[in-house]
Amino acid sequence: MARIAAIVLVLGLCMPETLLAWVTFEADEIDSSTVKPGAYVEIIYGRGERDPVSEEWERLDTARGYIQAIDTETLTIGERFWKKVIALEHIQKLIIATSAQEEKRKSSFELGADLLSVEFQTGQYASTTLINMGGGLVRTSPSIYMSSFFFNKLAFDLGLGLTSWSYDGGNNTSWMTRSGFTYFPQGAASNSVYVRSVLATLSTDNSSTQFGAGGGLGYRHVFQNRMAVRLETSYIRWFRAKENHIAVRLSFGVVLGSKGAFPEPE
Repeated sequence: MARIAAIVLVLGLCMPETLLAWVTFEADEIDSSTVKPGAYVEIIYGRGERDPVSEEWERLDTARGYIQAIDTETLTIGERFWKKVIALEHIQKLIIATSAQEEKRKSSFELGADLLSVEFQTGQYASTTLINMGGGLVRTSPSIYMSSFFFNKLAFDLGLGLTSWSYDGGNNTSWMTRSGFTYFPQGAASNSVYVRSVLATLSTDNSSTQFGAGGGLGYRHVFQNRMAVRLETSYIRWFRAKENHIAVRLSFGVVLGSKGAFPEPE
């Protein structure tokens, strides 16, 4: 059953001298039951400027843009699509993204590195806290990572870490691999929280390989479909050493091969 959907376009909170527009679409123009939360919707709108003195809005041209659904009744502006101060007077056309189009909105790869980590280690004999730039203790925070997006909401992650340290006058090297699957409820092309599974190995000079498992919870913010910043809390249990590692880390990545049904307007 078709329902009336209210489209709320709010730009004034983040941009000065912009027009607040409230547009209601009739039932035969949009079926709000087809609007999936997180979906992108294409719009054709009038673009112009508001005179700061007279407060009159002058129409300049017609442009194409996108808005993003936050629930089944309300749509809000997708902030990354706006290149300059604009105002919205009249929405001329609205196209709802299909599930097939949404599925195409995904990244192919993301390559990144840790910028900062805070790590808590607990074991049988002692507990330590470490704060490091660029990764941290190799057992929990790999220095570099790669994410491969198979679907819009699912990625396979591989992290690699290498650490050299001195002990009793000698030099030692540790290297670690961490792999697992990451699920993005809002999709990999959007800003989204995520959950992940972790399987890890740790090898040290003159020592056998250890195995660990755990998981993580984080938030990923995407900039222009080209860069991504992640803030994550993760946990790994190392079985042979009987150690628990909890880390909070900030990472930065470059998105490669990003593709989607909705390119940004010129």
